Amino acid sequence: RECRYLFEWSTYVACPSPPIKSQSCTYTHPQTGRIVDLRGSSTYTASDPQYTVTFEDCGSKKLCEGADACMLMEDNINGHVVKISSSEIKLFAEGDTAELLITSDASCPDSAYKTWQGIVQYTCGEEEGMELVALAHCHVIVNRVTPLVCGTEKAQDRSSHMRFMLILILSIACLSLLLLGAFVCRKPQSREVFLRRIRSWLPLRVSGGPFEEMSYKRVLINTEDMTDLSHSTI
Repeated sequence: RECRYLFEWSTYVACPSPPIKSQSCTYTHPQTGRIVDLRGSSTYTASDPQYTVTFEDCGSKKLCEGADACMLMEDNINGHVVKISSSEIKLFAEGDTAELLITSDASCPDSAYKTWQGIVQYTCGEEEGMELVALAHCHVIVNRVTPLVCGTEKAQDRSSHMRFMLILILSIACLSLLLLGAFVCRKPQSREVFLRRIRSWLPLRVSGGPFEEMSYKRVLINTEDMTDLSHSTI
């Protein structure tokens, strides 16, 4: 005889995370607890055959002076420009996505709506970019792809890769410098010139200071030792 049992209990783990509401350009990632900062100074453009939409990063205040959220919509046919801006931030976040709502004071010609509204949908992606999703009834919706809203794992992978590349470049530079020094310093005279040049590159070098005087004496002593050894060998 086949027996089946069904167990059921209440737990918060099964509950979906409620959307996070923020009145600034930053918020805490609902799953990872990482601080997500959407502030910046870049502008992005998306267009279709009739309209071109320009959006600047949250809090930039360059495209629209005094506005923390700004979007410009230009009619490519007649050149008419509508400025959708607001000094009030309305940000909603859930998972690896976020949505910025821009409620403008610009009047809407559609009698069913009072003013223009812009919606910026942030989605997780490695490549920065923006595309126009919809434009109708005084509502402009764009999709802004950015790694900023990604979870901690993707952000750490990107950061670890950048650190690895930086360490690799510095290691190659140090190795090249050591090989160059070994080649140049085979002769005492060349060695003295090389050390003087290295000393001139150091940020601690001060004309007439103790560092320069100490380094200069050390070079003379080492050079004389090298010269004496070369004469005794001959």
